[in-house]
Amino acid sequence: MDTTIIIDKLQKLLNHERSARTIGNVAEAEAFAAKVAELLFTHKLSMSEVEMEAEEVDEPVAQERVDGLRAPWASILAMGVSTASFCKAIRSQTGFIFIGRPTDRFACVSLFRYLSVLGTSLCATELAKYKRSAEYTFEKSFRPGIAKTWKACFLRGYANAVYHRLAGERKALTAQAQSSGTSLVYIGKSEAAIAAYVGQAFPQLRKGRTPATRFHKDAYASGLARGQAVSLKSSASLSAGR
Repeated sequence: MDTTIIIDKLQKLLNHERSARTIGNVAEAEAFAAKVAELLFTHKLSMSEVEMEAEEVDEPVAQERVDGLRAPWASILAMGVSTASFCKAIRSQTGFIFIGRPTDRFACVSLFRYLSVLGTSLCATELAKYKRSAEYTFEKSFRPGIAKTWKACFLRGYANAVYHRLAGERKALTAQAQSSGTSLVYIGKSEAAIAAYVGQAFPQLRKGRTPATRFHKDAYASGLARGQAVSLKSSASLSAGR
């Protein structure tokens, strides 16, 4: 399948997602995540050896920066989205650097931005509910900054839920491909190309640490539940792009 066709389908999914959110149909908009991941995965595994060689020339691995969001929960989300999109995410001083081929990066960055906006929107809604509760009135009397802690834990729960669901989606698609005898050579080539790029572009790269934060189990559980409720499946046809 031609790269321009894939970009066009991804753009249609983006346009549909924006339309769904505009009319407040969050449940429909949430299906965007899995559609993108499945569309990319299916396309990559259907590529012939000749198409793979052409992609290496026409779509070399490169990087794209997304600034403005560096919170720990965003790191979890970036890692999950990049893996599902055949990319790699590196945390920078101003945000994240996504590494991969152009088509994959387009999907990866779009998905990351979408899920980031959705997560913060869901958090704002749930935080407002929490602030109206008797629990909040009680806790704020002896826990300074409780709202900030609640928000951080909600978003971490949300990000973890989405991360594991995307990982599960990728695992299921891989198993399905293996059971049908489909070659997984693209995955190996893609990972090798990205590893080579990272080794050359970021020779001093070290594995970062997730900073410790105060914990609020109810907020984390709420975020986890909302993340798990994000609809990563859709009965709509991928080929329809609607």
